[in-house]
Amino acid sequence: MTISGRIIVVLILFAVLLYSLSEVLSEDRKSVRDEGARKFLIFSRAYITGIASYIVIYLIKDTSILRYILQIVIWFAYCSVLAATIVQFYIVLRSDKRWIRSCTSAMCYYAIGAVLVELFFNRFTFISNETGIDFIPGVIPLPVFFFVPISVYYLCICYMLWEYRKTHNKPREKYLFKLAVIAIMPSLIGLLAESVCHTVFHVSYPVFFILMIIPYKLMNDIHKKSRSFQLLEEDFEGILSADKTDVIFICDDEQTILYQNNAARINTQRFKDEYIGRKLTDVFTIDRDVERAMRSKEARNGLMVPALYPLTENRLVMSVEYIYDCVDEILCSIITIPNYDVTNDAGIFLDKDTTAGSNDNDSKEDSMIPAVNEDSNVSITENLSIADNCNILLVDDDVNRLGMYESFFKPYEITVDRAIGGRNAINKMLEPCYDAVFIFYNMDKLNGIETAKRIRGIGSDYYSDVPIIFILDCAVGSIYKDLLDVSFNDFIEMPISARKLNTIMTRWLWRRYAITERADYDPVVLRIERYLDNIEKLCNDCINACRSGQTELVPFMLKGMKRLCSKLEDKSLTGACDVLIEYDSKGEYDTLINSLDGLKDKINRLRDSEDLSIKS
Repeated sequence: MTISGRIIVVLILFAVLLYSLSEVLSEDRKSVRDEGARKFLIFSRAYITGIASYIVIYLIKDTSILRYILQIVIWFAYCSVLAATIVQFYIVLRSDKRWIRSCTSAMCYYAIGAVLVELFFNRFTFISNETGIDFIPGVIPLPVFFFVPISVYYLCICYMLWEYRKTHNKPREKYLFKLAVIAIMPSLIGLLAESVCHTVFHVSYPVFFILMIIPYKLMNDIHKKSRSFQLLEEDFEGILSADKTDVIFICDDEQTILYQNNAARINTQRFKDEYIGRKLTDVFTIDRDVERAMRSKEARNGLMVPALYPLTENRLVMSVEYIYDCVDEILCSIITIPNYDVTNDAGIFLDKDTTAGSNDNDSKEDSMIPAVNEDSNVSITENLSIADNCNILLVDDDVNRLGMYESFFKPYEITVDRAIGGRNAINKMLEPCYDAVFIFYNMDKLNGIETAKRIRGIGSDYYSDVPIIFILDCAVGSIYKDLLDVSFNDFIEMPISARKLNTIMTRWLWRRYAITERADYDPVVLRIERYLDNIEKLCNDCINACRSGQTELVPFMLKGMKRLCSKLEDKSLTGACDVLIEYDSKGEYDTLINSLDGLKDKINRLRDSEDLSIKS
């Protein structure tokens, strides 16, 4: 090789060395904990060592003993690179064959053993020429010495590809298979090119070793893609965080529940009903057509799905968000039951006598009368902060029906506003001051579905969060497809009874503590004080409910308290709420009352401290 030719080869090797170094330095340090990333680093170190040895071996004199040492180092790096690549295929293709791992270990031992054998018998030779030094073994036949590791390399990879193709048929798995096949092509080309150079032109260029950087790069990308397909709990820490008071499930593409948040775990303890590992449709009863829509590739984010929890015969509406893979298939779904744990449908406003005393002899007219405490003739809501400053919007294009709806809300002592038709409702909603919106489904000019869509589309978090409840004059099963087109929260079927309305009010009025954009909210300084006042009121309500035996109210109050505490960004208060929720789930109400008193003292200290002014 001429001096200029040698310089060209060195420059090529130096460029490859710089590229491989940049790849190692650009690796995300956090991914080093991952097994696949560690194997990539092993590959990188062996590859960089080999390339650096090639560069030095081209620069030093032919007589230097260092060239012989570097040639042996190159041989070790050569086998290590092949072994590390096999292991990476093993990880990416999720193979479970132990013999493949054994082959990689055997390859490394072979590299050491083969050199030791040659050194022991001292029959090997180094042929120095203008292209470098060729190692010629004397004990082990030349084809065997060099092609054993290459044969093991291709045998293992081809077997893993064949097994993966046979057992993985999902679109994203087929996509990864194609990428893996493409990844081994450069090494085949390099092997062929090196063989031609050696046999035809009698020159020794490390083409195969150089081109191994391409499989490395491709497998690195494939590993990152395959890593994104693994649904690990640590990837959903933000979604499953302790301050989430809505029930949340993480399901795979087969709708199997993999993970759940603390709110769901509390229900697991309360009802002794295990959710993890079960199909979503085994836990909840969902219409078959709705289930097919959830599994469809065209499934939309924000899908609102009506369901039934058979254990309590409780109706609920769950929100479904999808995460898609690289081929636009559903990878997993995030199921949220907003502001609702699957407890019994005991309404906060429903008096005990009404709950226990209703029977088949009650007239239809009586069932249409909102619940009132018969002992005191005073609405139970007077003693509950849930009704404080609460505003409801009723939407219908029939004035007579609006008057009837409004009469149902009189015992609740809340502010009720009426909108005649969808357009009037949208104009009223431009000022975000309502805690819930009741919309009659079957309006003439602008129907309930279109009205709800326009409300959701106004913008800002308020319009995404405000509860929208449809009033239906027909069975929900006949129009559920229409309901799925809009992000609604709940529905109530006519005739509207006290029990139905109490359930709806109990379920969704606590939601208003999560809506932070109401027009009547005070500036930040006063808003924090209001949060503290509301937390203290909820503590008093919760204590009264525990002492009066209305324990079915406690979970809703605790959820409202936790929402407010999370807004204050005080982890100690949020953690205290988690402890309270656990006491409630275990039925330890005496301990719960004592803890609530302690929480009230802590709130008073916070109100009087300088921390409040700092936060403000």
